[in-house]
Parts: sequence; structure tokens; C-alpha cells
Amino acid sequence: MSLDSPWELRRAVELMEKRGFKTVETGGNFALMELRRMRAVVIYPLKDYLQSPSVDDVIKEFMLDRADSIVLVSERPYYLSDELNSAIERANLSGRAIEARVYPVYAGDVDGQLNVTMGIMLANNYDKVGNSDETDGQCPSCGEHMRVVFDNRVADEGEEAREQVLVCKRCGLKIHRIINGAGEAGSLAPILHG
Repeated sequence: MSLDSPWELRRAVELMEKRGFKTVETGGNFALMELRRMRAVVIYPLKDYLQSPSVDDVIKEFMLDRADSIVLVSERPYYLSDELNSAIERANLSGRAIEARVYPVYAGDVDGQLNVTMGIMLANNYDKVGNSDETDGQCPSCGEHMRVVFDNRVADEGEEAREQVLVCKRCGLKIHRIINGAGEAGSLAPILHG
């Protein structure tokens, strides 16, 4: 990543690489990253609003057709993510198949918000990042056995942890959790229903 790129973008790429993502392509304000079969674009937009009303221009500018997840790092990420979601909806209504999900990250809290966002991205894309199929306890929603579909070792500043995504095949409940070196489970992301 170029030193000319915004600090917030460089920091987001650094945090994602620590969680196992690989950088595939970079530009002045974006990085295309992969984790197994999931593609994510991290963008630090030039403006906090869409510059073109054309859906095709928006798809091209934000690479909506090249990624499963779009991570917007911005001072006003929620406004722009609403506009991008609207563009995705208009594209899909006109016959395009854009399946990217948009994740806003406030530039003033990249570390905190991106960690939560990555957990949600992993849970939403468990079928693309999955590397496990172990049984793990009962679903708190329906009682069916949960499946560990993603299991990854993460090391940060000398501390090692395991990051997991659990899914209930019956009711669709998804749980993202971090298990620290002492074996204590915690969660960086909320429980998500399919």
C-alpha cells in the first residue's frame, strides 16, 4: 500500500491482513482484498457523497460487481453507504445481479469499528470463508447443534486467539466469536440472524 494513500485506508488494510486477508490490488483510495473465496473492497472515498447519479458509474467507481463486501472508511460513512445500497437496489431492479453488502466504518474509529465489521463480514459470508465443519454446542435459538464453519488463528501484538463463526443450519443463526489464549470466549460482533 502506497504511503500516498490515506492513513485510515492503510490502517484498515493492515488490520485486515492481521486477520488473514490478502491484498490483491491497490489504488490511491482503495484496496481489493481476499480471504479464501470472499472478496472485499476497502475504500476511502474521495467525497462523502456519490458524484454520479448513473448506476453504472457507481458500480464501476466502487467495484460493486467485483466484491462480496464493500468497506467504506469515511468521515460520513453512513450517508454514503445508504446511497450505495440504493444504487445496488436500482441495479438489481434493472436486471443486474449485484450481491455486495456495504459496511460503513467511521474514519475516526477505524480500529474499533473495523474489528466489529470484519466479524459481521465473516458471519455474512461464512459460505465463502468456511474452512471447518465441526459440531459445537446447541443453538440458543432452536436447540439444533451449531456448526463451526470458520476457524482461524489470529495473533496480534504477541497474543494469540481463535476466531470462529458458528452457524445453525436449521434456523440460520450466525455467531462470531473470539476465543483468547486462556480459552475464554467473547464476541466482537453481535449475534446475527440469517
